[in-house]
Amino acid sequence: MNSLFYTSFATGILSTLIVWLTSAMGIESWLVFLGATSYFASQEKGGKGLIQVWLANASGALWAIAILFLSDFFTGNLSAYLTTGVIAFMMCMQAKLPVLKFIPGTFIGSAAIFATEASWEMTFLALFIGAIFGYLMLHGGEWLHKYGNQRKECSSSVPSSSAVTK
Repeated sequence: MNSLFYTSFATGILSTLIVWLTSAMGIESWLVFLGATSYFASQEKGGKGLIQVWLANASGALWAIAILFLSDFFTGNLSAYLTTGVIAFMMCMQAKLPVLKFIPGTFIGSAAIFATEASWEMTFLALFIGAIFGYLMLHGGEWLHKYGNQRKECSSSVPSSSAVTK
């Protein structure tokens, strides 16, 4: 079996676990899936990629909170539009910092805040947990692929009982 099969299998099992856990914890499961999606979309993998996703999602959430705050502070639609434009520009420019170079993760974090109507506690927790699940989905699939191939190689190298008796 190929790597995609094992990653898909791990993702299916862990997605079931996500829905069960989030239901028990009172967290919107789709928010956790946004964090997992962020990990899959990130160019970096492993621990470095996980940290990069956490920081990008968190910075995006903070930028969204800033947009909401500043839009309330200034009156008029034009100021809200301009605030959004300036902050969106800054969300992209922060990518000059290597640890914040994952721009899609920044926008995912920002969108999550808007979608939850600024329920920042749940959003930060869900994105954090989701990135861990994304890590486990991808690397769990890789581990299963490696283990499955090693096991297959071991069983094919053992002579069958009919070959031993001849």
